[in-house]
Amino acid sequence: MREDVKEVWPRHLNVTIRSFSSHHIEVVVEEDDQNLWRFVGFYGHHEVRFQRHSSELLKFINNNSDLPTSFLGDFNKVLDVGEHSSCRRVRPWWKINNFKRVVAHCELIDIGFSGYPFTWCNNFFSPYTTRARLDRCLVGKNWKVLFPEASISHLTSTHSDHLALLLKCGKKQDLGIKKWRFRFEDGWCLYKESKEMVEKWKRNCLGNVQKSLKEKHHQFDALQQGLITNDSNKESMGLAKQIDRLRETNDIYWQQRSRVEWRVKGDRNTGYFHAVAV
Repeated sequence: MREDVKEVWPRHLNVTIRSFSSHHIEVVVEEDDQNLWRFVGFYGHHEVRFQRHSSELLKFINNNSDLPTSFLGDFNKVLDVGEHSSCRRVRPWWKINNFKRVVAHCELIDIGFSGYPFTWCNNFFSPYTTRARLDRCLVGKNWKVLFPEASISHLTSTHSDHLALLLKCGKKQDLGIKKWRFRFEDGWCLYKESKEMVEKWKRNCLGNVQKSLKEKHHQFDALQQGLITNDSNKESMGLAKQIDRLRETNDIYWQQRSRVEWRVKGDRNTGYFHAVAV
């Protein structure tokens, strides 16, 4: 597919690729409770002369199975005139109506979104800026019944002209935020007051990383949603680099907690290893 697609599946899901092309990837998802459903990553043709092929592909995939199905991706079309913003061009009604007819024919539902209303921007300077909601999640009625609390969030993307989409199925109830539990780590043994030192570091250093990442995201979003000028473009590029560095720092922290290479120190740590094994 032309757009980068990153899928991370939990271990309790069995995911099987059923079909794929340069414009879609179709997988069947099986859960521990034996529920089966389909996920389709979709990319619609951006050229008008080929968009009919995208409509036919959407219909074919939709009619190819009775399983609950969700389509997520860049359809390169909008469903309403309000999903397109430009000072120079108005999206033709016939294009909007054509896409509406295809969605209605497939009996698909747009589950909406939270966040900034446009998912794509041409990044041209004002007054030549064009924004549109080209990316969305369309689901069948039976998928909506299976996941009644499903939602889409538009996420900041620093290296693409499209925002990232986060699909939360919401089938299982959230048990809430777990209380943070102190865990002993091997390297702390080198310091006498290790616990006090690391907890202080966590508050002063890691806490600042999380806070800074959130603040930089807000600044970047504000620039992307405002008028695009030479100065704002330079500022956006600088913020993107800072966000990448903060994300890398944050990823390293959580990677350490998911897979730690313990050093062997003999029998004196046997009980310790059993107590704190991740």
